[in-house]
Amino acid sequence: MANSTDLPLVLSGVSAPFSGPTIALTLGALLLIPAIFKYMKADRIPLINPPGFFQLSLQKKVEFSTKGVHYFFQGQERHPGKPFKLLTNNGVMTILPPEKAHEIRNLETLDFRKGFCDTIPIGLPGGQAMHVPEHPGEILQKVCMRDLTKRLDTFNEALASETSFAIEKNFGNSAEWTTAPLYMSVVDIIARQSARIFSGQDLARNEEWLHITKHYTVAATQLFTTMRGYPSLLRVPAYWLSASGKSFRDTYARAQQLLNPMLAARQQERQKCARSGTPQPVHDDAFGWLEREGGTIEPVDFQLAISFAAIHTTSDLLAQTMLCLAANPACVDELREEMLRVLPVHGLKKTGLSALRLLDSAIKESQRLKPLQIVTMQRLVMAKTILSDGTTLRKDERVAIDATKVWDESRHPNPKTFDPHRFNDNDPKSSLVSAAADHLAWGYGKYVCPGRFFAANEIKIALCHLLLKYDWKLEEGSALEPFYIGTDPMVNPFAKFVFRRRAEEVDLGSLQW
Repeated sequence: MANSTDLPLVLSGVSAPFSGPTIALTLGALLLIPAIFKYMKADRIPLINPPGFFQLSLQKKVEFSTKGVHYFFQGQERHPGKPFKLLTNNGVMTILPPEKAHEIRNLETLDFRKGFCDTIPIGLPGGQAMHVPEHPGEILQKVCMRDLTKRLDTFNEALASETSFAIEKNFGNSAEWTTAPLYMSVVDIIARQSARIFSGQDLARNEEWLHITKHYTVAATQLFTTMRGYPSLLRVPAYWLSASGKSFRDTYARAQQLLNPMLAARQQERQKCARSGTPQPVHDDAFGWLEREGGTIEPVDFQLAISFAAIHTTSDLLAQTMLCLAANPACVDELREEMLRVLPVHGLKKTGLSALRLLDSAIKESQRLKPLQIVTMQRLVMAKTILSDGTTLRKDERVAIDATKVWDESRHPNPKTFDPHRFNDNDPKSSLVSAAADHLAWGYGKYVCPGRFFAANEIKIALCHLLLKYDWKLEEGSALEPFYIGTDPMVNPFAKFVFRRRAEEVDLGSLQW
């Protein structure tokens, strides 16, 4: 069972790293005189949370982690349908209304990857992994499309096998009601599923590697929170002196120590085959995909980057879906009926997962109620950009889209109510993996999430096992409301499930492939 003492990602990046050896850095940042008021005067777009007369911008950045969502809704209320600015922990960000999503989706002057990767300088230990998404050859994106998305059905049998192992390891087989932490249990399941495909079966069962992939996501997020609190000139010393920087470096070093011997053994095997003239071994995992693609990315960096991209986002959606279903138990019976109708005929292959329309709708409805972000399509402005309505985006600013249209009653009647049938129709735009201007959970346009099809498969296969093999209910007192970090709604980290083993009506392990 997942370690209940492990802090979930949502809490581990909250506290500001202003203690011990970082005090000097903080004092240095405080000495910087902000030009924020001059900036506001010259700009027509209102700033919602400017520093007070005796405040510096650094103080407002630190404050954003706990008050960001308050300022966001304040901006919506004061300026409905209009852009406004927030002073975030990553600088000033222009929040555009939802209607602008289509206009900015493919603009060359707005760059998501630069905006994500520039926080951690590339020359620092471990920094290369954070810069994998902006590789000029777009290797991560190509691998996701060619080796993952286009071959999803070839992975489902291994994925289902690892899911069964992971769920039994976390929840056991007791028929007695048992309590477990929701979020960390789900993170462990997703980490094991992902490792089976990206790293191979041996590493998927290696507890050290699993700990690294889970902790790396936490360590990287902590480091982002730390680095964004400092001006660019102070980020390198902050990296070396902060506790979050040390945690990140230690995790990266452990990954190198574990993976490098395996990578060296593979290299020796290839050299031996070359000398003897025998066929080279083919490794169908992310190491092999990267090797066939070529390029200059280190395998350790690539593995950590793809794990970072996969684990947290998928875990959040699976955990949120479980919360919604536990709070609406009548839906579980309907979903089980659909599974029992579809799986004996189609199994967990592509055809079977596609036929689980109600399950697909229930997951998307959970995503609508609590998306991963309510401020999404975040971009760095690479050159001055003027939008069709005259809105000016300045170079080196950040810009994003208000993603709360999913809560608009004119679009979705009774938007606060969980309705598993809301997207259960034959419209392809209603599917879980569809990316649209009015449902931005996967992004939109040129930077839409390339791994969303794999994530959907992971979640659906996991839910088939979880719902058919166990009864679930929320522990009394567990809160459903999300926990906000800045403007990001996270699954409540203290929610716990009470569960027990049930006799499944169909043996998932015997389904035909």
